[in-house]
Amino acid sequence: MAEKNFKEELKDAWTKEPTAKDKRNGWIMLGVVAVIVIVWILVSGGGDQSAARPEAKEGLTEANKNVVRHIANASFAGDLCEEYIANPLMSLLVLEANGIELVSIKEGGRYHQIWQDQVRENTQTVLNTSVESFCPTAWYLYGENGLNVPGLLVKN
Repeated sequence: MAEKNFKEELKDAWTKEPTAKDKRNGWIMLGVVAVIVIVWILVSGGGDQSAARPEAKEGLTEANKNVVRHIANASFAGDLCEEYIANPLMSLLVLEANGIELVSIKEGGRYHQIWQDQVRENTQTVLNTSVESFCPTAWYLYGENGLNVPGLLVKN
């Protein structure tokens, strides 16, 4: 039996019904492209562009404050709990989806104080209770099926 030439293989690839593996690979590629786009957006931003957004004139929105608090909680848990780590990709996706730039939670950023206050509150919670009670609660809220923001924590 003669081997197919390149044109025949290409035609077969475009006309055949996709397999489950083909579909999975398609979703993986879509995820890779999404990550590349998000990283490009974050890198090309060059700083906090919030002055161009309407809420910048009105002050910080409560919704965005809550987003920062959730990510601070998951990050704190990822640092504290041995069995979990914070998921930086999901954190970036949540920030970007809510129009918050990463630089705005760093020192000097408009959300930095909210981040710091949440870390301080979490520290006090752990001091008043225990790591053993804090970590399962964090997983319940931010783990793969989390009640608040699923996927902010992943198993280590």
